[in-house]
Amino acid sequence: MRNLKTKKQEVQNNASSQQPESFGSFLRNARTARGLTMATLAKSAGIALGQLHKLETDQVKGNINVGHIAALAGPLEVPLYQLYQAAGYPPEQIPLLEPELVTRLMELPPEALRSITNLLDGLMTTGSATWDGPRLAPLPVTVEEAEGENEQEGGAS
Repeated sequence: MRNLKTKKQEVQNNASSQQPESFGSFLRNARTARGLTMATLAKSAGIALGQLHKLETDQVKGNINVGHIAALAGPLEVPLYQLYQAAGYPPEQIPLLEPELVTRLMELPPEALRSITNLLDGLMTTGSATWDGPRLAPLPVTVEEAEGENEQEGGAS
């Protein structure tokens, strides 16, 4: 009798391990991986703590609010499309370019846009490509880095 019970538990465990991760589990794992508390994430994302709790415990039924998904992407440092995918949106409904990326693309000089287009064309046709574009401006400097540079300049004079 004990063998039968053990076998049944094994089958149940195997079945549950093959199920895809729920959105709540995905969200909780992403939050804890970043070392964030629920309160910190809720505040950073501009979402009520109670709503975040409902999301993490899979209490939200139906489609998850796309505004909540978009708000969580930044603080979690998770690509937006991964959050949409985890929330169960079909691939054809998942936006692949975040609005911020589109904005940044629009700020690039024409030659950089041509190079990006060539790069994407190469990836689409051959599966590989190399960057042939100009060297673009470096990433913005953080406040801490700028303060450190100012101190160095002041000390060198």
